Amino acid sequence: MKIIFRIFLVLILLAVVGGGFFVYKHTDGCNSEFKTFYVEYNGGHLLQASDALYEKGSEQRFDVKYTFDFIDKEQTGYNVKIVPNGNAESIEYQIDNRYYLFSALDDLTAAFDIELNDSYFTLSIPQDFTVRKVIETLYKGKTVDIDGDYDESGEKYYTLIITSYDGKISYSVNFGIAVHVRGVALDITKIEF
Repeated sequence: MKIIFRIFLVLILLAVVGGGFFVYKHTDGCNSEFKTFYVEYNGGHLLQASDALYEKGSEQRFDVKYTFDFIDKEQTGYNVKIVPNGNAESIEYQIDNRYYLFSALDDLTAAFDIELNDSYFTLSIPQDFTVRKVIETLYKGKTVDIDGDYDESGEKYYTLIITSYDGKISYSVNFGIAVHVRGVALDITKIEF
């Protein structure tokens, strides 16, 4: 009888610890409310707004998950949208002698290579990616004049918004293109500590 009681006690303890871990995992370390919709990226959960820099020529994968999708098969689908963020306020461009602000564009998604699947999507950043290319893609056939290229600054000009099927939960990733300096050599004999 004592053995059965001990086994029962261990099972209850494991259930409590497992439940605590489950809640911890889906509340961003108890820093937010319980999430039934979440996104996995680079082995972690996106449970709040985040920032990222992506390499040109890279592909980013985002796994879209519902905590209780095994119970409710109606919970399926998601939406993805890319918009300019606050860092893009200073970008101005000209089309047909009229000036526009990049930050006034309400949807940049068509300018990006996004492949949607049932439970994940990929965002591909072309090797020749620039702000100019984004604007030219949105205004096909128009001549775009823009001061500067804005492509190598490392600034996060874009916001990726991932929304649940019902639009109640969304996550955002402010992103830009990583800056790499090539051809720079350091003379380690001149470095002082």
